[in-house]
Amino acid sequence: DVEATLAAYSLDLLFTDVARPESLAGCHVKIQDILSSSPPAFTARPESRRQALEADAFSICFSSGSTGNPKAMVVSRSGAEFIVDAFISSYSLCAQDCIYIFLPLNNFQQRLLVYASLLVGASIACTTSKYLFSDFNVFRPSFFVAPPVLFKSILNLYSLQKSAGGTLAGMMGDRIRFILVGMAPIEPHVIREFHDNGVMLLEAYGLSETGVIAWN
Repeated sequence: DVEATLAAYSLDLLFTDVARPESLAGCHVKIQDILSSSPPAFTARPESRRQALEADAFSICFSSGSTGNPKAMVVSRSGAEFIVDAFISSYSLCAQDCIYIFLPLNNFQQRLLVYASLLVGASIACTTSKYLFSDFNVFRPSFFVAPPVLFKSILNLYSLQKSAGGTLAGMMGDRIRFILVGMAPIEPHVIREFHDNGVMLLEAYGLSETGVIAWN
């Protein structure tokens, strides 16, 4: 439902594979029908370019298949370094920071944050899902990345505890600078509720094939 999508996410630009509904004729949102557009001409990758990419490879990353079937992809060193450098610069990551690790260590989004932490000398705190909530106050992290389901659980737990006078940030160790959510869509009201309680929850956009292209 295009109308419902526009209303739910306050979009300014939408790519769709259906024609623009007549009911949206006066809508300010730019809607691009990707099926009616002429596809770009395909040019085979030059052999020299392929060899350069292979020489730059440093890891194999496994995708859950949000764009098709599950797949393994070769990750380039230069691409990973670009994302890591941009992350350090965007959030002024420093040695006083602490990343909280509880996802599987092969999670690529989390790996990029670990690389960034190692580069700046930040602390890396590891726990498991069993002790995730109790270890918040042990390690007092300053940032982490997680899927949307965790943030719903945090809000549910906070709703049970806030009558005692605590804060959302305090429930996570009271040292959180920002949190990244990725791996799946998150409902906008969850992000708003974190922001309303003084916690910066940022949604990371991108594919395993391209890396993160935005976090906002």
